[in-house]
Amino acid sequence: MSKKITNWTAEAAEMILNYQNDDNLVLPTATGGKLKGLMVDKEHVMNMMENPDHNITKLFMIFGLKNEADGQQSFRIVLCGVDENDKMVIDPSYDYCDPCPLTCADLDAHL
Repeated sequence: MSKKITNWTAEAAEMILNYQNDDNLVLPTATGGKLKGLMVDKEHVMNMMENPDHNITKLFMIFGLKNEADGQQSFRIVLCGVDENDKMVIDPSYDYCDPCPLTCADLDAHL
């Protein structure tokens, strides 16, 4: 179940640092680095949420591995809407997430 974060340092920062400091858990990036996060365009989220044909109540983030042209794999998230009956709505859906460390917000300033 989702939970609103009320104390960034005690809740979010702790979880993020636990992942970043765990050398045994590495989600691959196309450049071979450790994935820190994924950035999603607001427009894509709004397109899914404001679907005129469905009452979208949630977003489903599905984990995947993309086979890159150079033979490497990169961790991806496929985003799609979920309606009030918990049915996936795949039009529109998005595979477009910018990986961090290539595209990052100022995450380190908040840890």
